[in-house]
Parts: sequence; structure tokens; C-alpha cells
Amino acid sequence: MAPRSCLLLLLLCLVPGSLSLELSPVCGTDPCVTDCQNCADGEMVADPEDCHRFYICDGNGGIITTQPLECPSGMHFNATQHQCVSGNICKYCDRCFFECYDSITGMVPDPTDCSVYYECNGDYPGKDQTCSATRPYFDGFRCQEEHNRCCSCHAYCDSHHVSTFIPDPTDCRNYYYCMDAGQPAFGGTCDTGEFYDEEVDKCSPHAQCNTICKNFVNDIGCIENFECVAIGFFPKCPSLCTPEYYHCTSYTNTYIDSQSCPKGYDFHPLNHVCVPEDECP
Repeated sequence: MAPRSCLLLLLLCLVPGSLSLELSPVCGTDPCVTDCQNCADGEMVADPEDCHRFYICDGNGGIITTQPLECPSGMHFNATQHQCVSGNICKYCDRCFFECYDSITGMVPDPTDCSVYYECNGDYPGKDQTCSATRPYFDGFRCQEEHNRCCSCHAYCDSHHVSTFIPDPTDCRNYYYCMDAGQPAFGGTCDTGEFYDEEVDKCSPHAQCNTICKNFVNDIGCIENFECVAIGFFPKCPSLCTPEYYHCTSYTNTYIDSQSCPKGYDFHPLNHVCVPEDECP
């Protein structure tokens, strides 16, 4: 290699900043923030309150309309691709603030009752409020209809539970240890035949299964820990066509195992019967 070429190569290695190309700013891809900065006119960004909705940017850092638009049925908004994509199941943003000094909404949920929330008075919760019967579940922003968006379905260590244990709200066999206020970092599972007893802060073979958030629908749209709160047949995945279902012959306060339709059949999530795969929407 010629000496001149070696010198140029050395300079490139020593001073990359002076010769590097600046990356152009890009339109935001955070599904939990409506951010139109650096977005082109007509580009779509997420609605953090509902992953099936989106806003349209005006090209100047703002949005065209103050109300979000809905994706077509059976689709959700993909913030990375800036468009609606196939699939009804998507992960909602966590908007539950349990301490008034953290809350950006001026509201905090009751940690165990999903129908109750508090309006903040400075750094402290004020008078309790109750959601209506038609929209009974508070999700951190508002009262709405989807049970699995309850704030009480999220494990959280408030300032009163530091250095103590708390139950897993979706599984009565699990528990968490609160080192600090906020999301718990450590958890455990009770031995077989035991449930976590919140009154004595430990697992016990004499404790009842007390699931705070019963029949929680997880991020893939299915219920892994199912309790019978009614008699009948129920889909394991309430919005999907899968072979698995639950059969309740009596009320229970423990989890039951799922059953499966015959090969080539799916459990219809609306009709609650096994149907041929091509007949399930």
C-alpha cells in the first residue's frame, strides 16, 4: 500500500467524528408516546391509550386532528412501521401510576379494587371515585370496559410495602419482594399445594387461592390461570381461534386445566363450541 494511502487510512481511524455523516432524525417509534417531531405530513404515530388507534401528523410536529383514528377490524397499529398491521392482539402501554407524585394524569388507582380510583390533591390521593357499571374498569387514564387493562392486574410496590412481600395479582401461587417503591424486581413461587397468604406474608398449605385479577388475559390474548366464576365452556384465548378451552361444571377458587377440541377443530371464541378450523373467524 502506498504511504499516502496509509496516512489517509490512519486519519480516518483517528478522527472519525470529523468525517462521519450525521444521521437524519426519524419519526418517533415509541408506541407509548404520540410524537410527531421529525414526521412527514400524513405520517401516522401511536395513540398511547389504545394500540388499535393512531394519529396523523401534519408535518410540522403536530397532529391533524385531536381525536385518534381506528385501525380496521382485526388489525392493530405498529409504531415501528407507522401503519396498521394484521392481528387484533397487541400490548397496551402501562399507564398505571400508583403514587400521586408520579402521576401524569392527576389520578391513581386503588391497588385492589379496579372500579375505584382517586383524584390527586397535590402529592396525596383525595376522595375516592367509582367507575360506572357500563365502564367499570379504571386503566390509569379512564374508566373503560376491558378487565385485563385494570391497574390492579399489575404488581406494584407502593411506599407502604417497601421491604415486604406482595402477592402476584394474576397468580395466587406467586409473590414478589419489594426492595423499593415501583415495579418489583424479584419474585418467587410457592411449593406445590401452597398459596401465598397476604395476611402472614408467606406461602401456606392452609391459605385459600385469592387471585386479585381473575382470568387475566395476557399479552398474547390467552388466559393461563383460569378460575370458574360461571358454569359452561369458555375459550382459553377470548379473541382468538385456538383448540383450547375451559370447561366449568362448578364454581372454583383454584385454577383448572384447559381441554382441547379434536384435531382439525378450533374452539369458537363467540359461540363457545368446537368448529372446523376453516369455520372459525
